Amino acid sequence: MPYAYRQTPIHQYFLVLLFLTSVRLATFAQQERYKFLGEHSDDVEVVSVCPNGKFIATGSWDKTIKVFETDSSFSWYQSLIGHQSAVTCLDFSRDGDMIISGGKDYRVIIWRHAEEGTGYYQDTVFGTVHTSPITDVIIGPGKRMIYSAGADGKIMVYDLLKKRARIIDNKSPVRDICLSTNRRFIYCVDETTLVKQYDAFGRVVKTFEGHEDYVNAVVYSLNNKYLVTASSDKTAIVWNPLTGDPVHKLEGHDWKVTDLAISMDSRYLLTGSTDGSAKLWDLSDGSEVRSYEGNGSNVRSVAFSRNSKYVFIALHTAEEEDEYGVGVWKSGIEPPKAGAATNGARQLPPHLQKYAPKPNSKTQAAPKKKVAPKPSKGKVIEETDEVKIMQD
Repeated sequence: MPYAYRQTPIHQYFLVLLFLTSVRLATFAQQERYKFLGEHSDDVEVVSVCPNGKFIATGSWDKTIKVFETDSSFSWYQSLIGHQSAVTCLDFSRDGDMIISGGKDYRVIIWRHAEEGTGYYQDTVFGTVHTSPITDVIIGPGKRMIYSAGADGKIMVYDLLKKRARIIDNKSPVRDICLSTNRRFIYCVDETTLVKQYDAFGRVVKTFEGHEDYVNAVVYSLNNKYLVTASSDKTAIVWNPLTGDPVHKLEGHDWKVTDLAISMDSRYLLTGSTDGSAKLWDLSDGSEVRSYEGNGSNVRSVAFSRNSKYVFIALHTAEEEDEYGVGVWKSGIEPPKAGAATNGARQLPPHLQKYAPKPNSKTQAAPKKKVAPKPSKGKVIEETDEVKIMQD
């Protein structure tokens, strides 16, 4: 009897512990995959969503880009063939009329949407600027400027109107870049623990320090409040871009954090990791909301749908699975109520101001346009009738 009396409380404690564990597991339970965007014959390296919500594009080791429509079935729209090796990065223009892609073939390709509605066609190829795989590409607001970064340490800033390029030499292989919403700064991460902030002249004006291993990805929020970085130290850090101070350190992944995405309303962050999972975070307090896991490993790319209803996750498929593509999960995010103000709506960046509601009062003055400083003159390293490339 004394022995049994001692065991009863322990047994009850075990049941309570089991119950609490089950509650936590239920909170962060693996979400069921909703759809799968296939069509590829090898692993997908990148997924990108058009800001206007019309299309989704995926780039793969099979050298192709697949474009899908954002309808109820996410139906296949078109295959783009032009790269000679794996497609590593993609970006859409806001209106969806342009796609830019980069690959391990050192090429940057601009694709434009035909007016006749026949799909995208290859418009311009940059094949001699970079001498190593392309790691990121960006279409600037207004579709005038494009940006590319490579493992050769170069950042290309190309003016499509003037047909001229400027090259920023980062002197270390670039892993990812992003732009501030006013386009005055380029944030760069490379094979160091630092985040570099470049100005329009290609000068480093600020560095962000806080990671303990290589930084793999960087993203800037549309409401101008957050700069977020992902690192091989298993964490993501949310920074104040104005001061360079860390706001939140996000811990929860079991291995390297490889990619990031911020929702259009700047409320949520999505992280992907080589541990095979993607996690949703609340940017206001840095808390983990939920986790998504698929039958594979090594998440390479993540993205939100325009309305944040879905998340897209590109991960390397498990060997026993005979499918290659991008998984689609329902995010579980409650959309903001109609008419409710959000962080993103209160402080839209300049290139989105035309989509903001009209002021109700004539006393509300429109913000003055800021003129970016003119780039400094550099050494011309290549010039033809079509392109002029300068080295800072």
